[in-house]
Amino acid sequence: MADPLSTDLHVPTITPIPLTESTSTPASSATVLHPRTLPAVDPDDPAFQGLGKRAQKRLLRERRYLETKLERRRAEKEKARRKKAELRELVERGLAAPQPKKRKVEQEPTGLRVVIDCSFNELMTQKEINSMAQQIIRCYSANRASPRPTRDLVISSHGGRIKQRFDTQHQTAARWTGVTWDPRPYEEAFSTEELVYLTADATERLSELDESKVYVIGGIVDKNRHKRICYDKAIKQGILTAQLPIGDYIKMASRKILTVNHGTSDLCLFEILLKYMEYRDWQRAFLEVIPQRKFKENQGHGRKRRNGKGDKSGEGDGGDGESDDDEQGDEEEDEEGDEEGDEEGDEEGDEGGGEGGGEKKGEEDEENEENEKNEDKNGEKDEKDKKGKDG
Repeated sequence: MADPLSTDLHVPTITPIPLTESTSTPASSATVLHPRTLPAVDPDDPAFQGLGKRAQKRLLRERRYLETKLERRRAEKEKARRKKAELRELVERGLAAPQPKKRKVEQEPTGLRVVIDCSFNELMTQKEINSMAQQIIRCYSANRASPRPTRDLVISSHGGRIKQRFDTQHQTAARWTGVTWDPRPYEEAFSTEELVYLTADATERLSELDESKVYVIGGIVDKNRHKRICYDKAIKQGILTAQLPIGDYIKMASRKILTVNHGTSDLCLFEILLKYMEYRDWQRAFLEVIPQRKFKENQGHGRKRRNGKGDKSGEGDGGDGESDDDEQGDEEEDEEGDEEGDEEGDEEGDEGGGEGGGEKKGEEDEENEENEKNEDKNGEKDEKDKKGKDG
Protein backbone atom coordinates (compact mmCIF):
# COMPACT_ATOMS: atom_id res chain seq x y z
CA MET A 1 0.00 0.00 0.00
CA ALA A 2 1.42 3.36 -1.03
CA ASP A 3 2.14 5.90 1.62
CA PRO A 4 -0.28 8.82 1.14
CA LEU A 5 2.33 11.24 2.44
CA SER A 6 4.68 10.29 -0.36
CA THR A 7 2.19 11.28 -3.08
CA ASP A 8 3.65 13.94 -5.36
CA LEU A 9 1.67 17.18 -5.04
CA HIS A 10 1.73 19.93 -7.68
CA VAL A 11 2.79 23.14 -5.99
CA PRO A 12 2.37 26.24 -8.22
CA THR A 13 5.41 28.40 -8.61
CA ILE A 14 4.96 31.98 -7.37
CA THR A 15 6.92 34.47 -9.39
CA PRO A 16 7.67 37.66 -7.49
CA ILE A 17 6.46 40.83 -9.22
CA PRO A 18 9.18 43.45 -9.39
CA LEU A 19 8.26 46.91 -8.15
CA THR A 20 8.06 49.29 -11.07
CA GLU A 21 7.65 53.01 -11.15
CA SER A 22 3.87 52.64 -11.50
CA THR A 23 3.46 50.23 -8.58
CA SER A 24 5.98 51.67 -6.17
CA THR A 25 4.96 54.37 -3.74
CA PRO A 26 7.18 57.43 -3.82
CA ALA A 27 8.59 58.61 -0.57
CA SER A 28 7.17 62.11 -0.92
CA SER A 29 3.88 62.11 -2.81
CA ALA A 30 1.89 65.28 -3.43
CA THR A 31 -1.21 65.67 -1.28
CA VAL A 32 -4.36 65.28 -3.41
CA LEU A 33 -7.32 67.21 -2.03
CA HIS A 34 -10.74 65.57 -1.88
CA PRO A 35 -12.99 67.07 -4.57
CA ARG A 36 -15.32 68.31 -1.82
CA THR A 37 -12.54 69.81 0.26
CA LEU A 38 -12.93 73.57 0.51
CA PRO A 39 -9.95 75.88 0.13
CA ALA A 40 -8.61 77.78 3.10
CA VAL A 41 -10.22 81.07 4.06
CA ASP A 42 -8.21 84.10 2.99
CA PRO A 43 -7.92 86.30 6.10
CA ASP A 44 -7.26 89.37 3.91
CA ASP A 45 -10.52 88.91 1.95
CA PRO A 46 -13.05 91.46 3.25
CA ALA A 47 -15.93 89.17 2.24
CA PHE A 48 -15.07 86.86 5.14
CA GLN A 49 -14.78 89.59 7.75
CA GLY A 50 -17.29 89.18 10.56
CA LEU A 51 -18.59 85.81 9.28
CA GLY A 52 -18.88 82.72 11.42
CA LYS A 53 -17.41 79.37 10.47
CA ARG A 54 -20.59 78.11 8.80
CA ALA A 55 -21.12 81.35 6.88
CA GLN A 56 -17.53 81.20 5.62
CA LYS A 57 -18.02 77.64 4.39
CA ARG A 58 -21.26 78.64 2.71
CA LEU A 59 -19.50 81.48 0.88
CA LEU A 60 -16.67 79.16 -0.18
CA ARG A 61 -19.18 76.65 -1.55
CA GLU A 62 -20.98 79.37 -3.51
CA ARG A 63 -17.71 80.58 -5.02
CA ARG A 64 -16.66 77.09 -5.96
CA TYR A 65 -20.05 76.45 -7.56
CA LEU A 66 -19.73 79.56 -9.73
CA GLU A 67 -16.14 78.73 -10.68
CA THR A 68 -17.03 75.21 -11.85
CA LYS A 69 -20.35 76.14 -13.42
CA LEU A 70 -19.22 76.20 -17.05
CA GLU A 71 -17.30 72.97 -16.63
CA ARG A 72 -20.36 71.22 -15.17
CA ARG A 73 -22.56 72.61 -17.92
CA ARG A 74 -20.25 71.24 -20.61
CA ALA A 75 -20.21 67.85 -18.88
CA GLU A 76 -24.01 67.81 -18.70
CA LYS A 77 -24.34 68.66 -22.39
CA GLU A 78 -21.83 65.99 -23.34
CA LYS A 79 -23.70 63.45 -21.21
CA ALA A 80 -26.99 64.38 -22.89
CA ARG A 81 -25.45 64.05 -26.36
CA ARG A 82 -24.02 60.64 -25.44
CA LYS A 83 -27.41 59.42 -24.20
CA LYS A 84 -29.09 60.63 -27.40
CA ALA A 85 -26.51 58.84 -29.53
CA GLU A 86 -26.93 55.61 -27.55
CA LEU A 87 -30.72 55.80 -27.84
CA ARG A 88 -30.48 56.51 -31.58
CA GLU A 89 -28.28 53.44 -32.02
CA LEU A 90 -30.73 51.26 -30.07
CA VAL A 91 -33.62 52.51 -32.19
CA GLU A 92 -31.72 51.76 -35.43
CA ARG A 93 -31.01 48.22 -34.20
CA GLY A 94 -34.66 47.72 -33.27
CA LEU A 95 -33.91 47.32 -29.55
CA ALA A 96 -35.84 50.40 -28.42
CA ALA A 97 -38.92 52.29 -29.50
CA PRO A 98 -38.38 55.77 -30.93
CA GLN A 99 -39.19 58.64 -28.62
CA PRO A 100 -42.36 60.56 -29.53
CA LYS A 101 -41.67 63.99 -30.91
CA LYS A 102 -42.66 66.96 -28.80
CA ARG A 103 -45.78 68.60 -30.08
CA LYS A 104 -45.45 72.33 -30.42
CA VAL A 105 -48.23 74.11 -28.57
CA GLU A 106 -50.30 76.37 -30.79
CA GLN A 107 -50.54 79.58 -28.81
CA GLU A 108 -53.17 82.27 -29.02
CA PRO A 109 -51.97 85.11 -26.80
CA THR A 110 -54.50 86.90 -24.62
CA GLY A 111 -54.61 90.55 -23.63
CA LEU A 112 -53.99 89.68 -19.97
CA ARG A 113 -51.16 91.59 -18.26
CA VAL A 114 -49.63 90.32 -15.01
CA VAL A 115 -47.11 92.05 -12.75
CA ILE A 116 -44.99 90.30 -10.11
CA ASP A 117 -44.16 92.85 -7.42
CA CYS A 118 -40.57 92.19 -6.29
CA SER A 119 -40.29 95.10 -3.86
CA PHE A 120 -40.01 92.86 -0.79
CA ASN A 121 -36.30 91.99 -1.01
CA GLU A 122 -35.47 93.21 2.48
CA LEU A 123 -38.19 91.09 4.10
CA MET A 124 -36.88 87.75 2.83
CA THR A 125 -33.95 85.55 3.75
CA GLN A 126 -31.51 84.43 1.06
CA LYS A 127 -33.20 81.03 0.92
CA GLU A 128 -36.56 82.73 0.32
CA ILE A 129 -34.98 84.95 -2.35
CA ASN A 130 -33.78 81.79 -4.11
CA SER A 131 -37.27 80.27 -3.85
CA MET A 132 -38.79 83.45 -5.27
CA ALA A 133 -36.45 83.29 -8.26
CA GLN A 134 -37.43 79.68 -8.83
CA GLN A 135 -41.12 80.59 -8.80
CA ILE A 136 -40.54 83.30 -11.41
CA ILE A 137 -38.82 80.67 -13.56
CA ARG A 138 -41.88 78.44 -13.24
CA CYS A 139 -44.15 81.31 -14.20
CA TYR A 140 -42.14 81.85 -17.37
CA SER A 141 -42.15 78.13 -18.10
CA ALA A 142 -45.92 77.87 -17.59
CA ASN A 143 -46.55 80.90 -19.79
CA ARG A 144 -44.52 79.43 -22.65
CA ALA A 145 -46.34 76.09 -22.38
CA SER A 146 -49.84 77.63 -22.16
CA PRO A 147 -52.14 77.72 -25.21
CA ARG A 148 -53.36 81.13 -23.95
CA PRO A 149 -50.26 82.97 -22.66
CA THR A 150 -50.32 86.43 -21.18
CA ARG A 151 -49.72 89.49 -23.28
CA ASP A 152 -46.89 90.53 -20.99
CA LEU A 153 -45.37 89.29 -17.73
CA VAL A 154 -43.72 92.20 -15.92
CA ILE A 155 -41.21 91.75 -13.09
CA SER A 156 -41.47 95.14 -11.35
CA SER A 157 -39.01 96.61 -8.81
CA HIS A 158 -36.41 94.26 -10.26
CA GLY A 159 -33.30 94.97 -8.23
CA GLY A 160 -31.42 94.10 -5.08
CA ARG A 161 -30.84 90.48 -4.16
CA ILE A 162 -33.47 89.05 -6.52
CA LYS A 163 -31.69 90.71 -9.47
CA GLN A 164 -28.34 89.51 -8.14
CA ARG A 165 -29.71 85.97 -8.01
CA PHE A 166 -30.72 86.08 -11.68
CA ASP A 167 -27.49 87.81 -12.74
CA THR A 168 -25.34 85.10 -11.13
CA GLN A 169 -27.42 81.92 -11.40
CA HIS A 170 -29.84 82.47 -14.32
CA GLN A 171 -28.06 84.84 -16.71
CA THR A 172 -30.04 83.75 -19.79
CA ALA A 173 -33.26 85.00 -18.19
CA ALA A 174 -32.45 88.38 -19.70
CA ARG A 175 -33.27 86.85 -23.13
CA TRP A 176 -36.67 85.49 -22.14
CA THR A 177 -39.42 86.44 -24.56
CA GLY A 178 -42.69 87.79 -23.18
CA VAL A 179 -41.04 88.93 -19.92
CA THR A 180 -40.23 92.54 -19.02
CA TRP A 181 -37.63 93.16 -16.31
CA ASP A 182 -38.58 96.61 -15.00
CA PRO A 183 -36.58 98.24 -12.19
CA ARG A 184 -39.45 100.71 -11.62
CA PRO A 185 -42.29 100.02 -9.16
CA TYR A 186 -45.55 99.04 -10.83
CA GLU A 187 -47.33 102.28 -9.80
CA GLU A 188 -44.89 104.21 -12.01
CA ALA A 189 -45.26 101.88 -14.99
CA PHE A 190 -49.08 101.72 -14.97
CA SER A 191 -51.93 104.01 -14.02
CA THR A 192 -53.64 103.41 -10.68
CA GLU A 193 -57.04 102.95 -12.33
CA GLU A 194 -55.99 99.84 -14.26
CA LEU A 195 -54.18 98.07 -11.40
CA VAL A 196 -55.75 95.25 -9.35
CA TYR A 197 -53.69 93.71 -6.53
CA LEU A 198 -54.52 90.03 -6.01
CA THR A 199 -54.34 89.04 -2.35
CA ALA A 200 -56.11 86.52 -0.11
CA ASP A 201 -56.90 89.31 2.39
CA ALA A 202 -59.10 91.25 -0.03
CA THR A 203 -62.87 91.36 0.52
CA GLU A 204 -63.85 91.55 -3.14
CA ARG A 205 -63.88 88.35 -5.21
CA LEU A 206 -63.19 88.14 -8.90
CA SER A 207 -65.98 86.78 -11.05
CA GLU A 208 -63.92 86.97 -14.25
CA LEU A 209 -60.65 88.40 -15.51
CA ASP A 210 -60.77 91.75 -17.27
CA GLU A 211 -58.10 91.97 -19.97
CA SER A 212 -58.09 95.76 -19.72
CA LYS A 213 -56.77 95.50 -16.13
CA VAL A 214 -53.25 94.81 -14.88
CA TYR A 215 -53.21 92.15 -12.16
CA VAL A 216 -50.46 92.45 -9.55
CA ILE A 217 -49.05 89.44 -7.68
CA GLY A 218 -47.00 89.97 -4.54
CA GLY A 219 -43.52 88.54 -5.04
CA ILE A 220 -42.75 87.52 -1.48
CA VAL A 221 -41.97 84.16 0.11
CA ASP A 222 -42.23 84.56 3.88
CA LYS A 223 -44.19 81.52 5.19
CA ASN A 224 -46.91 83.94 6.31
CA ARG A 225 -44.67 85.93 8.70
CA HIS A 226 -45.82 89.32 7.41
CA LYS A 227 -49.59 89.43 7.74
CA ARG A 228 -51.64 91.42 5.19
CA ILE A 229 -48.53 93.11 3.80
CA CYS A 230 -49.69 93.08 0.16
CA TYR A 231 -53.23 94.14 1.06
CA ASP A 232 -52.08 97.01 3.27
CA LYS A 233 -49.66 98.20 0.58
CA ALA A 234 -52.39 98.26 -2.07
CA ILE A 235 -54.87 100.07 0.20
CA LYS A 236 -52.26 102.68 1.08
CA GLN A 237 -51.61 103.29 -2.64
CA GLY A 238 -55.34 103.48 -3.46
CA ILE A 239 -55.25 100.39 -5.67
CA LEU A 240 -58.15 97.97 -6.08
CA THR A 241 -57.73 94.60 -4.36
CA ALA A 242 -59.37 91.28 -5.11
CA GLN A 243 -59.08 87.60 -4.32
CA LEU A 244 -59.79 84.60 -6.49
CA PRO A 245 -63.14 82.90 -5.83
CA ILE A 246 -61.60 79.71 -4.44
CA GLY A 247 -64.14 79.29 -1.62
CA ASP A 248 -67.04 79.38 -4.11
CA TYR A 249 -65.83 76.26 -5.91
CA ILE A 250 -63.67 74.11 -3.60
CA LYS A 251 -63.12 73.66 0.14
CA MET A 252 -59.59 74.34 1.30
CA ALA A 253 -58.02 72.65 4.34
CA SER A 254 -56.32 75.90 5.44
CA ARG A 255 -56.14 79.55 4.40
CA LYS A 256 -56.59 80.32 0.71
CA ILE A 257 -52.99 81.52 0.30
CA LEU A 258 -51.20 80.71 -2.93
CA THR A 259 -47.71 81.10 -4.32
CA VAL A 260 -46.76 83.18 -7.34
CA ASN A 261 -46.80 80.15 -9.61
CA HIS A 262 -49.37 77.92 -7.87
CA GLY A 263 -48.41 76.50 -4.46
CA THR A 264 -49.35 77.96 -1.07
CA SER A 265 -47.74 80.96 0.68
CA ASP A 266 -48.91 84.60 1.01
CA LEU A 267 -48.87 85.09 -2.75
CA CYS A 268 -51.26 84.66 -5.64
CA LEU A 269 -51.40 82.30 -8.54
CA PHE A 270 -50.11 82.84 -12.00
CA GLU A 271 -50.86 79.35 -13.29
CA ILE A 272 -54.52 79.60 -12.22
CA LEU A 273 -54.84 82.82 -14.19
CA LEU A 274 -53.45 81.02 -17.25
CA LYS A 275 -55.79 78.06 -16.80
CA TYR A 276 -58.80 80.33 -16.41
CA MET A 277 -57.92 82.17 -19.63
CA GLU A 278 -57.67 78.77 -21.31
CA TYR A 279 -60.92 77.22 -19.99
CA ARG A 280 -62.94 80.21 -18.75
CA ASP A 281 -63.85 77.92 -15.85
CA TRP A 282 -62.66 78.73 -12.31
CA GLN A 283 -63.37 75.31 -10.85
CA ARG A 284 -61.47 73.46 -13.54
CA ALA A 285 -58.56 75.88 -13.19
CA PHE A 286 -58.43 75.39 -9.40
CA LEU A 287 -58.61 71.61 -9.59
CA GLU A 288 -55.86 71.37 -12.19
CA VAL A 289 -53.41 73.65 -10.39
CA ILE A 290 -53.91 73.52 -6.60
CA PRO A 291 -52.20 70.50 -4.97
CA GLN A 292 -54.63 67.85 -3.71
CA ARG A 293 -53.22 68.05 -0.18
CA LYS A 294 -54.76 71.53 0.11
CA PHE A 295 -58.32 70.26 -0.22
CA LYS A 296 -60.36 69.81 2.96
CA GLU A 297 -61.60 66.34 2.03
CA ASN A 298 -57.98 65.15 1.85
CA GLN A 299 -57.05 66.53 5.26
CA GLY A 300 -55.60 63.82 7.50
CA HIS A 301 -54.96 61.42 4.59
CA GLY A 302 -51.71 62.91 3.31
CA ARG A 303 -48.16 62.81 4.52
CA LYS A 304 -47.28 63.07 8.19
CA ARG A 305 -44.93 65.49 9.84
CA ARG A 306 -41.34 64.51 10.34
CA ASN A 307 -41.95 64.01 14.07
CA GLY A 308 -44.59 61.39 13.25
CA LYS A 309 -47.58 63.42 14.43
CA GLY A 310 -50.54 64.23 12.25
CA ASP A 311 -51.15 67.67 10.80
CA LYS A 312 -53.41 69.78 12.98
CA SER A 313 -52.52 73.28 11.88
CA GLY A 314 -55.03 73.38 9.03
CA GLU A 315 -58.16 72.09 10.80
CA GLY A 316 -61.25 74.18 10.25
CA ASP A 317 -61.77 77.11 7.95
CA GLY A 318 -59.89 79.63 10.05
CA GLY A 319 -56.36 78.25 10.02
CA ASP A 320 -53.77 80.98 10.40
CA GLY A 321 -51.06 79.39 8.31
CA GLU A 322 -49.68 76.35 6.62
CA SER A 323 -48.66 73.02 8.02
CA ASP A 324 -45.12 71.68 7.92
CA ASP A 325 -46.21 69.39 5.09
CA ASP A 326 -47.40 72.39 3.08
CA GLU A 327 -44.08 74.17 3.47
CA GLN A 328 -42.11 71.03 2.65
CA GLY A 329 -44.29 70.31 -0.37
CA ASP A 330 -43.96 73.87 -1.65
CA GLU A 331 -40.17 73.73 -1.38
CA GLU A 332 -40.18 70.48 -3.35
CA GLU A 333 -42.39 72.09 -6.01
CA ASP A 334 -40.05 75.08 -6.20
CA GLU A 335 -37.05 72.82 -6.76
CA GLU A 336 -38.92 70.90 -9.45
CA GLY A 337 -39.96 74.19 -11.02
CA ASP A 338 -36.39 75.42 -11.08
CA GLU A 339 -35.23 72.30 -12.93
CA GLU A 340 -38.24 72.34 -15.25
CA GLY A 341 -37.86 76.01 -16.18
CA ASP A 342 -34.11 75.73 -16.66
CA GLU A 343 -34.42 72.63 -18.84
CA GLU A 344 -36.98 74.36 -21.08
CA GLY A 345 -34.76 77.40 -21.29
CA ASP A 346 -31.77 75.25 -22.22
CA GLU A 347 -33.75 73.59 -24.99
CA GLU A 348 -34.74 76.98 -26.34
CA GLY A 349 -31.11 78.08 -26.26
CA ASP A 350 -29.91 74.98 -28.10
CA GLU A 351 -32.65 74.94 -30.72
CA GLY A 352 -33.43 78.61 -31.15
CA GLY A 353 -30.02 80.21 -31.11
CA GLY A 354 -30.00 81.17 -27.45
CA GLU A 355 -33.59 82.35 -27.01
CA GLY A 356 -34.85 82.16 -23.44
CA GLY A 357 -33.67 79.85 -20.72
CA GLY A 358 -32.09 79.62 -17.31
CA GLU A 359 -28.88 78.07 -16.11
CA LYS A 360 -29.55 74.46 -15.23
CA LYS A 361 -28.58 73.33 -11.77
CA GLY A 362 -28.86 69.54 -11.92
CA GLU A 363 -29.95 67.19 -9.23
CA GLU A 364 -26.36 66.00 -8.82
CA ASP A 365 -25.18 69.50 -7.91
CA GLU A 366 -27.96 69.91 -5.35
CA GLU A 367 -27.21 66.48 -3.92
CA ASN A 368 -23.49 67.28 -3.71
CA GLU A 369 -24.17 70.55 -1.92
CA GLU A 370 -26.46 68.79 0.53
CA ASN A 371 -23.84 66.12 1.16
CA GLU A 372 -21.22 68.80 1.75
CA LYS A 373 -23.44 70.49 4.32
CA ASN A 374 -24.02 67.17 6.08
CA GLU A 375 -20.28 66.46 6.07
CA ASP A 376 -19.60 69.88 7.58
CA LYS A 377 -22.15 69.27 10.32
CA ASN A 378 -20.77 65.81 11.06
CA GLY A 379 -17.21 67.16 11.12
CA GLU A 380 -18.15 69.88 13.60
CA LYS A 381 -19.96 67.33 15.76
CA ASP A 382 -16.92 65.03 15.77
CA GLU A 383 -14.68 67.93 16.78
CA LYS A 384 -16.98 68.79 19.70
CA ASP A 385 -17.11 65.14 20.81
CA LYS A 386 -13.33 64.89 20.63
CA LYS A 387 -12.89 68.06 22.69
CA GLY A 388 -15.37 66.74 25.25
CA LYS A 389 -13.44 63.46 25.62
CA ASP A 390 -10.12 65.29 25.91
CA GLY A 391 -11.59 67.51 28.63
